[in-house]
Amino acid sequence: MPEPEHIIVACKNQFFVLDVVINFRRLNERDLLTQLQKIVKMADSEEERLPSIGLLTSDGRTEWAEARSVLMRESTNRDSLDMIERCLCLVCLDEATGPLLSDTTCATVMLHGGGATKNGGNRWYDKPMQFVVGADGCCGVVCEHSPFEGIVLVQCTEYLLKYMIGSPSKLVRAASVSELPAPRRLRWKCTPEVLKLIASSNEKLE
Repeated sequence: MPEPEHIIVACKNQFFVLDVVINFRRLNERDLLTQLQKIVKMADSEEERLPSIGLLTSDGRTEWAEARSVLMRESTNRDSLDMIERCLCLVCLDEATGPLLSDTTCATVMLHGGGATKNGGNRWYDKPMQFVVGADGCCGVVCEHSPFEGIVLVQCTEYLLKYMIGSPSKLVRAASVSELPAPRRLRWKCTPEVLKLIASSNEKLE
C-alpha cells in the first residue's frame, strides 16, 4: 500500500481531506494556508453540513467499535473511514470556546472540545495524533496512546516548536497563488440507527 499523502482537517464538526503531496511535491506553508482557508469556507456551508459523526469516537471503546461496525455497512462510510484511518494525522480547527483561556481550560478543551455543543464532534479520538488549533489561540495535541508512548508525541511537538521559532519566515499570512485542487468533504450516510448512536454519544459527552 502506498504511503499516505493526505491529512484530515476537522472544522465545525465536519471532516475534509487535504492532500499535502500533489504531483510528487509537498505543499509549502503558503499552499497549506490557502487550503485551510478553503476548508474554513467550505465548513460554513449550512446546506452541505452533515451530522457530527466524530462524536461517536468520544464514546467508550466498545460502543465506538459497535458504531463503527454500523457505519461500515454503507460504502460511502467505508470510504470515509478509510481516508481517516490512512491519513498522516488530523488537524482540528476549533471555534472559540469561551472568554476564560486558562491552562486548565485549554487542557480540558483538548480532551473534550468544550462539549458536544462546541468542538466535541471536531475530533476523531481513534486517531493517534490530532493537532488542535483554536480560533481563540487555544492550541495543543491529542494523543491516542495505543500505537506509541507519549514521549514520541512530546519529541514531535518539541521539533515543531523549534522549527517555528527557528524559521519565522515560514509563518506565512498571505495566501498562495498556486492553482491547487480543492479539499474534499468526507461524506457520511447517516441512517436512523447511526443518528441514534450519535445522539447517545452526544448525551454522554455532555
